[in-house]
Amino acid sequence: MYFLTKKGREALVMELGVAQETIKMPIGKNVAYRDYQHRKYSIDYFIAVDKWKKENGYTIPVFDTYYDKLGNNRISKNLRAKTRIELSKSEYFIPDGIYTLHKEEDKYSRLHLFEMYNGKDTGRVIRQLHKHAQALTLHFTHRQFNLDMKRSYSIILVFQYESIMQATIERIQQDSAFAYIANYFLCKSINEVNENKFERWVDLNGHEVVFK
Repeated sequence: MYFLTKKGREALVMELGVAQETIKMPIGKNVAYRDYQHRKYSIDYFIAVDKWKKENGYTIPVFDTYYDKLGNNRISKNLRAKTRIELSKSEYFIPDGIYTLHKEEDKYSRLHLFEMYNGKDTGRVIRQLHKHAQALTLHFTHRQFNLDMKRSYSIILVFQYESIMQATIERIQQDSAFAYIANYFLCKSINEVNENKFERWVDLNGHEVVFK
């Protein structure tokens, strides 16, 4: 895996005039082995959505990932992921990405929460989706990002294995907690993302939907 170094960052600033505060790069020298595939697939998605927004006339004013941090551990002991969403004083979850899509003629930007699911543990997926459901229906996400309470947002779910995506959809359809919000979750396999099949998505009702 190739990633930006300090010299690469300096080149972007000095030669291309990129603002340093907008440049994302790893803090350490190596990507953790356990996170390798997950981060790789996440970045595959980030590249795909960046390509999609250019082709469809959108900008992305905000784009934060689970490996973007706030605070520090050495001095204040308050390091935390920028995508962390608080459910209570002791409970939270960390989406893999949070970004907004904006078109010049639109009054509002569209908020997307993104999750990349590696492996075959459907139970883990369901447990996290319940946290998303709680944050959506009780407006924790709305308050954290100052969203209009009357507006909703999309939760983008990308799966390493399409079989796990289908198993998740089947289980969710039997879960009453998602009866009225299943259409806010958009699902796709990472293979389709990498094949640039970006328009066709499936919601948690199993219905084909347009990316929005």
